[in-house]
Amino acid sequence: MKLRRLEINLLPGIDDGFALEREQFSDGMHVVLGPNGIGKSSLGRAMQSLLWREGVGSAQVISSARFESTDGDYLVTRETSSLRWQLNGTSSDGPHLPAFNLAPCFFLGLRDLLDVAGKDGSQVADAIRKEMSGGYNLETIASRFPVSTLLRRGKKQSNAMGPAQNDVQVARREQEQLELAEATLKQLQLEIGRASCRERV
Repeated sequence: MKLRRLEINLLPGIDDGFALEREQFSDGMHVVLGPNGIGKSSLGRAMQSLLWREGVGSAQVISSARFESTDGDYLVTRETSSLRWQLNGTSSDGPHLPAFNLAPCFFLGLRDLLDVAGKDGSQVADAIRKEMSGGYNLETIASRFPVSTLLRRGKKQSNAMGPAQNDVQVARREQEQLELAEATLKQLQLEIGRASCRERV
């Protein structure tokens, strides 16, 4: 399926609703980038909430999307706990999608993209690094200065960076643990839902 329209009216982390139209989507890959707090992760959560019924948790979400597929045009609408699919204007069960517990396999974060360095996707990682450095190729710039000059001028900054880098690593580990705990919680919620369905039968 190819995403052709996305509209978000209500979603935690996004203050004002917005819509992305067909002209802003191509058939290729799209990378969402920007400073912290502008809604990159929220955009991913919005997509997850539209693709999987369980993807919204207890959050208040109102959003919709249109996808182009070989079957026709799918329209999906999320209003908190309600998820409705249409195919070519007719009510539908929606496309066949993998189970919700596999959802994280279909969303790549920045660290996932940077981790492809040295593999077939190294161009992606290089492009991201260049974009994050303001469009400059830092390795080329560094190669034009004598190493001793760089070391002399950067020693104080390097010493100050040590504790900061440790803090970043600790924060990353904590974030990864939180993400794992969140995924585990969602999985447990799914299992509780399945168990209560079996009890009703």
